[in-house]
Amino acid sequence: MRYRSVFDERPRLTVGQLAAFSLLSMPLAILVLPLIVYLPAYYGKEQGLDLAVVGAIFLIARALDALSDPVIGVLSDRTSAVIGPRKLWVLLAGGVLAASVWVLCAPWFSVGPVLLLVLLVACYVAWSAVQVPYLAWAGEIAADYRERNRIVSAREAFGMVGIVVATASPLLFLPGGSPQLGEVLRLYAVLIVGMLLVGLLGALAIPDASHGRRDSHIRMSGLASAVWANVPFVRAAGGMLLAMIGISINNSVIVFIIERWWAAGSSYLNFLFLMYACSIPSVLLLPKITVRMEKHVVFACGCLVFSACYAGMLLVPTVGPWLAWMLFAVFGLSLPAIVVPMPSMAMDAADLGDLRMRQPAMGAHMAVYSLLYKLSAALGVGVALPLLSVFGFAPAGANGPRALSALAWIGCVGPAFLLFVAAVLAWRHPLDSRAHGIIVRRLSRRRDRI
Repeated sequence: MRYRSVFDERPRLTVGQLAAFSLLSMPLAILVLPLIVYLPAYYGKEQGLDLAVVGAIFLIARALDALSDPVIGVLSDRTSAVIGPRKLWVLLAGGVLAASVWVLCAPWFSVGPVLLLVLLVACYVAWSAVQVPYLAWAGEIAADYRERNRIVSAREAFGMVGIVVATASPLLFLPGGSPQLGEVLRLYAVLIVGMLLVGLLGALAIPDASHGRRDSHIRMSGLASAVWANVPFVRAAGGMLLAMIGISINNSVIVFIIERWWAAGSSYLNFLFLMYACSIPSVLLLPKITVRMEKHVVFACGCLVFSACYAGMLLVPTVGPWLAWMLFAVFGLSLPAIVVPMPSMAMDAADLGDLRMRQPAMGAHMAVYSLLYKLSAALGVGVALPLLSVFGFAPAGANGPRALSALAWIGCVGPAFLLFVAAVLAWRHPLDSRAHGIIVRRLSRRRDRI
């Protein structure tokens, strides 16, 4: 049975509007690549900072950034603006993010530990001020269970296209086979800043569905208790947190796995290109899949596939490079099954919070979601790199069996376990399409009485 949304009186986004709204996801997706994969290795390898120090800096920066997400979420719920509160936040913070990314990825001076921390905090806070309102904006454009998947799938498709462009660009514009990490990051700075400007222009063409809904708001003091009482949201966020910690741990050491353990040189760009190229057709097909399958089931299946692939990475040195190519192709095909349902499930659960609290709460809930998402990335880097340092792993030197074994356990076994636990947690998620339909019908009746 199909249920009508509280926003069904608003027309669905046209294909052109959907594309314009999704453009901003391209630079935001690309930004994850340098922040998680390249910047830790760059500042440890080419800037000469100790790996343990780099890991600690990334963890501290994310911990400080964590304080900004709830504030941004609540303030964006309270903001009033002629162009719409979500749109205002995205436009203003986007300019700050562009400037901070440029300095962080293309420094023209030596960067020490203190300056690196300052730059990372500036980048993360500006990223939050774009990402949190952007997520809430997507949740308020449509509240229908299936339509949200369409919007999130479009955003993820554009994000993955951006990452394919990003992974292909060093191969096209930095010939020679082994580009330095600093060269790759400078190229990424140009791509991210350019795409940010284009994405912000695209956002101007989209109506802000939250405009005119600033009548009441969740208080900062009640944010934690209100979110914690929302069991479906806690379950969805918990599964996301475990899955993304596992993925982040692997991402933070994947360059070392490919170069130092598999002895595959600088082919990490080729592997990443293959993965994200395979993800594009998969993400385009996902809305059709979720018509027949519940979001939480799709998410659980994606986590199980990732868990099996991480375990399979242990066999690459024995079996041969063909297994590595196959695993990265499977990673790409299954990645949308994880990243698309995650925010969509959180948006559905935020509707339950809206119903219980009798006030707009999408921004507050998506702020907590964004906080946990970024915290998972920080935990991945902050745990993996110091552990590698403890076991004597040298990012730029020779490594013995003990160090390589630690790399395998930290980068493959740990993530496989975390993704498996995330799948188990998501399998019995309490908020399916039928339950969400009941929620949006009650919201519709309540707002009809206002």
